Amino acid sequence: MFADQDDAKKAVNVLPDARRSNWIVVQFAPEALSSAEKDEFMRGVNGIYHSED
Repeated sequence: MFADQDDAKKAVNVLPDARRSNWIVVQFAPEALSSAEKDEFMRGVNGIYHSED
């Protein structure tokens, strides 16, 4: 859990193959998904868990 979005941004910068949606950081297993599959997954995360906070 992150104290704020800045902490989430920092985590995404240090975790390999990680992407962020506001407060949520997703780290993908190496070579488990294609780039297109990761994009599709993150579209779902953004659509479900979008927050303006």
